[in-house]
Amino acid sequence: RNVSLVLSSMRDTDLEPPAEPRGAEEDVLGRLQTVNEGLRQMATLVHRWMKQNQGVGSLHAEARTLGDAVNHAVRLLQPAAAQRRIRIVVCLSHKLALLPAGPVYPVIANALRNSIDAIAAAARPEGLIELIGVLEQGHVQIDIRDDGPGVAAGVLDEAGRIRMGVTTKPDGHGLGLPLCGEIAAALSGSITLASRSPRGAVFTLRYPAQCSI
Repeated sequence: RNVSLVLSSMRDTDLEPPAEPRGAEEDVLGRLQTVNEGLRQMATLVHRWMKQNQGVGSLHAEARTLGDAVNHAVRLLQPAAAQRRIRIVVCLSHKLALLPAGPVYPVIANALRNSIDAIAAAARPEGLIELIGVLEQGHVQIDIRDDGPGVAAGVLDEAGRIRMGVTTKPDGHGLGLPLCGEIAAALSGSITLASRSPRGAVFTLRYPAQCSI
């Protein structure tokens, strides 16, 4: 995601290679594009490995709390959000924040990244993302709400499920959300994605609390 962000920033600042070679700038952009393609292929291989072999449980070894995972994801993505004048507001219940994070960190980080990209694509002067986490009736529920353009056509199938390989981003791979769905399923939970009124989208991760222990 960070490589994609650098590529987009270079294009935004008119560093796209011209018809004639432009030396160092063209070389840097070319190398980044090669790295981005390599990461896309790596993501595909990891996804296949997870489906055919170990599952999501073997991809996380460190014991962290949900509060730690959320704070780390926000710190990682704060520069990209600030660049686009997007505020990220976090509200976690105390009990929820102390639960083990398990494998949900990439789910949280991917959802935040998607919200930032969606608001940026709408070319609004500023934006807001709210991450709200609660523990209710024995279930963890994390909502990530934004005020972007909402869910793009084609991302969801007729049953409301997220399509594999579908992306609206120039540098996207269409693997992030399906991978999030597999992580949620491994926790006996689910993810949902829906548009909000009057604008924006909400991403919800929900799973039994005991599955994080």
